[in-house]
Amino acid sequence: MLPDDLATLLRVLGGSALGDVVPPKSEASPATFAGVVRAARTSKVGRTRLVALLAGAYPFASTRGGDVWAYVLTEKRSPARGVIALVDAKTSAPRLVCRGAAALALRAALAEVAGAARD
Repeated sequence: MLPDDLATLLRVLGGSALGDVVPPKSEASPATFAGVVRAARTSKVGRTRLVALLAGAYPFASTRGGDVWAYVLTEKRSPARGVIALVDAKTSAPRLVCRGAAALALRAALAEVAGAARD
C-alpha cells in the first residue's frame, strides 16, 4: 500500500508521465503474482518490477529507460516511514532517491522543464 501523498501524485498524473516518472497504464499492470512473473519473462520493466517486489519494495512507476521506481518501507526507528528508490533494470541495483512524493514530484517536474528547454 502506497502512502497517501504518493498515491495522490499517481492519481493526479492519471497515467501520464512527469519527467522520468512513467506510471503504468492500469491495464498493463499485472494484478496477480502470476501476472507479475509472466511480465518478468517478456520485458525488462517486468523483470525489474519482480526484483523490487521480491526485495520487499512496492514498484509504482518506471522510467523511460526501463528502470523502476519503488517505494521502500524503512525501519521503525527511521524518521521517514519510507523512501523512494530507483531500481536499475540492467543490474537490479537500487539507488535511494528521495524521502517522499513531494521530493519526487519536484524532481520529476524539474526534469520535465529541463527536457522541454532542451527541445
